[in-house]
Amino acid sequence: MQQIRLALLTLALTAGLTRPGTSQAPLSPQASIGTLRHEWNTALTMKDTARMGRLVLDSALFVSDRVELRGRDAVTATFGRLFANRPSFRLRFVIDTVIPQLPTGTDQVVSEYGTWEESWPADGGAVILRGTYYDVWRRQPEGWRIALHAFSVTSCSGNPGYCGRF
Repeated sequence: MQQIRLALLTLALTAGLTRPGTSQAPLSPQASIGTLRHEWNTALTMKDTARMGRLVLDSALFVSDRVELRGRDAVTATFGRLFANRPSFRLRFVIDTVIPQLPTGTDQVVSEYGTWEESWPADGGAVILRGTYYDVWRRQPEGWRIALHAFSVTSCSGNPGYCGRF
């Protein structure tokens, strides 16, 4: 019975995250990383940088071999430019694993890793990037926030002018 109640609560919370036109604050500090990842993906789909910003620490670091963004403002500004320059831009993250910080019993930091796919139409052929990511989430009084987002590109297909850079 407890599992059914938990499933119904999760369903109700998740349904509330996806109402079109809403820009909600992150869920309670007890929200799961999976629920918050769904919130991040929803913000990306809706191109809602304010919603994204509520999931990122002010001091966050987003990094790859070609990108280094320091702080919430840099992250949201970069995504804002992507959304403006590529109206059909799509990006989605899929969790593979969430790992609690060691030693067991602490719950202030968790790690998450998985895969991502980004796409947009371009002259010379649509671009589809795929890769892996590793995020560190840090618990704050208001809930979990992304402290570190590291990602790598594992494949690029489509526009040879763009993919030729990798």
